[in-house]
Amino acid sequence: NFIDPEHIEKILSAYDAFGTPLGITRIDSERCTQLLAYGPPFVTFEPAHETEHCLEVEVPFLQLVLPAARIVPLLFGDVDPDAAVDPLVNVLRQADDVLLVVSSDLSHYYPYDQAVAFDRALLAALLSGDRARVRRRQACGLLPILTLMEVARELAWQPHLLDYRNSGDTAGDHRAVVGYAAVAYTG
Repeated sequence: NFIDPEHIEKILSAYDAFGTPLGITRIDSERCTQLLAYGPPFVTFEPAHETEHCLEVEVPFLQLVLPAARIVPLLFGDVDPDAAVDPLVNVLRQADDVLLVVSSDLSHYYPYDQAVAFDRALLAALLSGDRARVRRRQACGLLPILTLMEVARELAWQPHLLDYRNSGDTAGDHRAVVGYAAVAYTG
């Protein structure tokens, strides 16, 4: 059945694997099936995965650090972040070998100093667990970030900022930068 992408909230992939120049990463079909059993907002819609670039960034990294890992590629559209929390928490509680990875840029195309201020405000809110303040900040993956924060609260995970940079730190142009951070949750 065709599903109108304008009305999809969370999209799972039915692919068997994702390939990169580093090789193939298998899909964890068992966990995909568990999430799909909850029904909407968990659905399968392949076209959403064909143009999304977040996996192009995360999968090669995972292939290097966790070469045997299987993935559950999950994309967000316009969704209430709380709609996914219980199913994700249930899947995470069922196994010790599950890692939840959320990928998002932070602010986009502001001058360097303004971007740093915006991004630091988001990170301060995230690190303090203040979902209301995070909700008022900028990140293209804001809804997955809010979902992760609630999952972390449910599982008593604590956030730790590993690093923050923006494209001005790496490419040198400070006129219009994109922000990035690495935050690890531990429990």
